[in-house]
Amino acid sequence: MFELPSGKSPKGDFEAALDMADMPFEYGVVTWSASRSKKAIGHQLISGSKVVGWLCSSENKDEVVVGSAAASLLRRVAHERRLRSTALEWTREQFAAVAKRIPQAIVDRRDLAAFGITGRECVDLSSRDLSMIVQELALRPEVIGAFAFEDGVIIADAGELPAEAEQMAIKSTEGLSGLSSMQDSLSLSGFDRLVLWLDGGVLLLANAGSATLGLWTTPNADHQHLIANAAAMVDLAPEPMVAPEILPEGFLMRAGKSGVDSMIAMLRTALEEKVDGYMLIEGPGEKHEVIIRQGMPVAIRSRSDDLQAAVFAATTPGFDATLRRIERSEIAGAMAGGIGDFNLNGLISALATCRTRSDSRQQTLRGRMARMWGFEAGLELMDTSRVGFKLIEHKVAGEASLKPVESEKAVLLPVSRHQGERAAKLETNLDESRIQTARLKEKLEESAQSAEWLRDELSLANDRCDELHERIEGLNISLDESAAAKRS
Repeated sequence: MFELPSGKSPKGDFEAALDMADMPFEYGVVTWSASRSKKAIGHQLISGSKVVGWLCSSENKDEVVVGSAAASLLRRVAHERRLRSTALEWTREQFAAVAKRIPQAIVDRRDLAAFGITGRECVDLSSRDLSMIVQELALRPEVIGAFAFEDGVIIADAGELPAEAEQMAIKSTEGLSGLSSMQDSLSLSGFDRLVLWLDGGVLLLANAGSATLGLWTTPNADHQHLIANAAAMVDLAPEPMVAPEILPEGFLMRAGKSGVDSMIAMLRTALEEKVDGYMLIEGPGEKHEVIIRQGMPVAIRSRSDDLQAAVFAATTPGFDATLRRIERSEIAGAMAGGIGDFNLNGLISALATCRTRSDSRQQTLRGRMARMWGFEAGLELMDTSRVGFKLIEHKVAGEASLKPVESEKAVLLPVSRHQGERAAKLETNLDESRIQTARLKEKLEESAQSAEWLRDELSLANDRCDELHERIEGLNISLDESAAAKRS
């Protein structure tokens, strides 16, 4: 089972139940794992304080069961072994980001409509991406052949098709044109996919933006998951672009000196302002640029070939650092000139370790960056690990061994004196148990009040820690500037 991104812990004492009707938070996830293990067994996706999606690990290591089948499987696992839960709260946008990547996990697809998610993984793909997906789909045992076309012209084909690929493209285009005429006459819109069940197999035509993806499959093929898994496994790399040698000067937002703390502070400003632009670090004979899109670092342009070396050079104390905003349309070209191994988790690791060997200092830096980019870093890891799994919507969850209860004739006998004494003793024990339960409830309420007070104290302590972090950051920046001034 792959991990989902991190989030905030729900407020108050909360212990989830597998079939809980209402959650104390609006959006998030409840992760289930074995009582003595940190490895996730299943996830429940929460939207509108309700469980709307399910994922559960399968017996096959490369499969994850999703949807209603995952709900049945996770309930069976919970019946067989003890599970513990961990709840995390997300924002609405964060939930949408996760659901967009695994729409198959949502039981009722209408729950996706509010987020503008269609569940169509092959919409608006380039010809290059479609070619890769066609090749990937043709390797599946359920797929006899695959092809992609646009306006009657074949883009790519693989496997065995019921006719020549060029003829399939032409005839499919004619058929879709007739379907479009029918839609117009009935005032219908929104072509998603067309499925034809024929004697030799099943023909699927799926909308892919300006193009169409076609599959010739066996009757038992799951079209939704064939497309979803292929789209997830193919590396949807951007089209090659020519990187500009010099980035536009743009609008200056902030200026200062370089250094680890200064760089993190400037990137935090970019995150808060949702900047499209770059951070420029300049020194004697050196220039490094951190490309930023919607407040998130997405690339580094540097003379260094790897991320660790680039970050080390960019955090040299005393270098001039500026944060600049440019047009969003210029970001794609700026990214094209970045080093190849850039990723957000790698940037976090490099910033935390490049200038210190102290474990406590590294932990402090990682904590600061986790508060900034924790969810996005988790989403990046999820995308990477998701590629290694196939999402299965229909999975046999096992059969319960239920035996019929045989009825027996009961004979009514008079109650003996010993049975009467035993009943009276049990009633006395019941009264004592009720009194003890009432006392325990009182102690529990007192403990809850104490816990609430401790939570308030902890919140104040966390606020104080954040304040101290800010002061330490300011001192580190001042020290870097002083050191640079002395050297100059």
